[in-house]
Amino acid sequence: MGATQLTALRSLSQPVLLAGQLYAAQSYVDDIANDYQTDLISIVNQTATTLATNISQLTATEHALFYQQSGQVYRRTGDGQATQLTQTSHKIVSFAPAPDGTKIVFAVLVSDAEAFNTVSDRPQVRHYTKRRYKADGVGFIDEQRHFEVYVATIAGETRRLLTTDLPVQVADTTTQALLIAQTTTEDADELRSALRWLDLETGDITPLTTEVAEVHEATIAPDGRQVLFIANDDQYPNRRVASLYRFDGEATTIAFDQEELLAGPNSDIVVQNQARHVRWLDNDT
Repeated sequence: MGATQLTALRSLSQPVLLAGQLYAAQSYVDDIANDYQTDLISIVNQTATTLATNISQLTATEHALFYQQSGQVYRRTGDGQATQLTQTSHKIVSFAPAPDGTKIVFAVLVSDAEAFNTVSDRPQVRHYTKRRYKADGVGFIDEQRHFEVYVATIAGETRRLLTTDLPVQVADTTTQALLIAQTTTEDADELRSALRWLDLETGDITPLTTEVAEVHEATIAPDGRQVLFIANDDQYPNRRVASLYRFDGEATTIAFDQEELLAGPNSDIVVQNQARHVRWLDNDT
């Protein structure tokens, strides 16, 4: 039995179609950096061609591909032209392109102070929470941080929409931006979140649901009203176990009952580490 070199192994994820052409994210072990690397590839006649290296968060609309590279968001069209959409020194935690491909909404983490090493530096006593502590040699994390949400167009215009102290994720966007706002209290042991609409023009925020424990992702229907989202309902201590919900503009319901979704009772969704678990095909499917 022959041996296989680990660095020769490849895995594919996030396949997308653009103008009839298949693209995907290809991950492998980078033995020099001692880390994993993900590249953007195109697949033609079962042959993969690398288009961009070291990317993340690959997604697409009918008009273009979008991905992160070197900390910034890029837009790539079917003819191979890549355009950098963001110019930020802060960490981009999430982004979503508009359906027409003309703009993206993205969220950044703004930190006013770096974490310090607990071995070399003797810190001043600070109030901290469990979720602000890292057990990896870098200890107390300064709480002077906040999140900002921006909209950036392919014309090069960038506008700030929101500033918040609470962690926020951009889930999906149309003429309005749908946010996953993760909320918690100072002494809470569990993270809780809620879905909110953010109007791109007025900045008005409207809550959609607050009755679930933690929202993992959400996607807007083509009609701009309905929303499918995956959320943990506090039924299980494992935060990766969740249910699929549908918001129709007025009320939130389970998208499928448990018997229909899976065979056994109390069957739910196990959330995997990927960009999208559900997509709308049309307003009814």
